[in-house]
Amino acid sequence: MKKIRIKEFSQRITVFVRTETGRDSEDYPTYADTDLFTTWAKVETDGTEEADMQKAAFDGTSMVFTIRFRHLPYLDNTLFVRHDGLDYEIVGVDPCEFGHIYLRIHAKRTVVQ
Repeated sequence: MKKIRIKEFSQRITVFVRTETGRDSEDYPTYADTDLFTTWAKVETDGTEEADMQKAAFDGTSMVFTIRFRHLPYLDNTLFVRHDGLDYEIVGVDPCEFGHIYLRIHAKRTVVQ
């Protein structure tokens, strides 16, 4: 992995938690999103290659968000990422090289009805 440059962190993402709040008139679940934090990120499409951490193939709707952190944020697969108006479900998080000051968030596109 090549060294990451700060200028590559050019896009904003929001990490949030989604909770089910009930059902609508057609019996579809309704959700409420609560933002945890917003940060600058380097955004990459994660193609059909396998990710080292999960050993699972991701499709073309999968993304990798690399963020810089000072204190380790609590991130797991129960959280979501919003980028450019689209929501992504976190499928894994792994630290990058370079002194463990970066996190790579692997996320898959999710559709909520």
